[in-house]
Amino acid sequence: EYMGIKKNLMAEEGRVVSSMIGLASFTCAGIANILTKYILTTSLITAWHLAYWRGLGICIFSLLYCAFFNVPILSIKNDYSMVLFFRSLFGGLGLALNTLSLKLNSLSKAQAIYFTFPLFTAINGYFYLKEKLTKYEISAIVSAFLGVLILLFNPYSERKADLKTHEHPLAIYVALAGAYIASLGDICTRKIGTHIPSSVTPAYQGISLATISSFILLFVDNDPERVITYSIESEVAIFIMMFVAWVFIVLLTMAYQRDKVARISILAYILVVYGALTDVFYFKMKLHILDIIGCLFIVGGNFVILFLKCTGMLNTQQY
Repeated sequence: EYMGIKKNLMAEEGRVVSSMIGLASFTCAGIANILTKYILTTSLITAWHLAYWRGLGICIFSLLYCAFFNVPILSIKNDYSMVLFFRSLFGGLGLALNTLSLKLNSLSKAQAIYFTFPLFTAINGYFYLKEKLTKYEISAIVSAFLGVLILLFNPYSERKADLKTHEHPLAIYVALAGAYIASLGDICTRKIGTHIPSSVTPAYQGISLATISSFILLFVDNDPERVITYSIESEVAIFIMMFVAWVFIVLLTMAYQRDKVARISILAYILVVYGALTDVFYFKMKLHILDIIGCLFIVGGNFVILFLKCTGMLNTQQY
């Protein structure tokens, strides 16, 4: 009986750690997205150029980390090579569409739409990985998703898209497509588990993102008369964005290796709140009372469960 209690406590501590890692991961993602929006609104750098630099930075930082700590980056087991390929493909394409969505929408709106992916991840985890959803997980997902809907469809909100791209017919669909594709990448990450180091998978995802962006710049969005210049401010912002984007993917991979995709992915909703606050304090937009209620729905479902787990009031069998 003692060993059983000790085992449950260790499992609970592991879940708390995975939740904290996931929260730190999505905080880094929020910083990366804020910097991305800043660069897109203060320079002539296109979304696809920025996606290229993001992918290249993720790849470079991953390779440097693996070289410094002697992590083998090419020794991939044959059983997981195809899963890694699809994880890199879905992850890279999802990040590319997320970057484009940030160009087509306001920061908070883009993140509100894109970060519906936890709902897709939880559902896909249930069908593809046979991971059971408890009533607490379902409650947190529904609560956060309602908050997203309130933020997204609030008719009184002053948070509007950029003037040049306002009411773009593809804006919502780009973000939703990115959300679903990103959720498939999360499923592949969970499928890989600990069979591939968490510092290795981001390198392949970075290569995928840089390749996809390069292809679009060469064959789809190729404007020979377009001249893009980089100021010192934009170069510094790009470098910081690349670094925190790499940290985000590494920490997220670690979190998915430790816990179910449903538990970790719901923490992503905190990014919607980050976006709303940035719109208020940086872009000088006003939050309506419904925006505040939406943010409370998003934060509440996640942090109530996290608090219960940290205090031991929610036991392992229930959650």
